[in-house]
Amino acid sequence: MKFTKFLTRNDEMKKLAFLLLFAVAILIGCAFNNTNAKQDKNIYVALNGNDQNNGTKSKPFRTLKKAASEAMAGTTVYIRKGTPLC
Repeated sequence: MKFTKFLTRNDEMKKLAFLLLFAVAILIGCAFNNTNAKQDKNIYVALNGNDQNNGTKSKPFRTLKKAASEAMAGTTVYIRKGTPLC
C-alpha cells in the first residue's frame, strides 16, 4: 500500500509565504548591492596622513601604495600638496 502525502491548505499557504519572503529578501539584497556598486569612491593621500586611516578627506592615507591597494575601478585618488611617499 502506498501512501501519498497531501498538503493541507494551511501547509500550502506556509510554503507560499516562505517563497514570497525569500523572493523579497533576494530582491532587497540585489537592490542594496547595486546601490553600493554605483557609488564612486574618493581616496585622499596627504603627508600628514596615516596608512591606518580610512582614506577619507579628514583621515587621509600617507602613501600612494596604500591608496593604490584600496582603489578599485571608479575610484578617484586625491593627493594633497607636497611630495607623497610611495
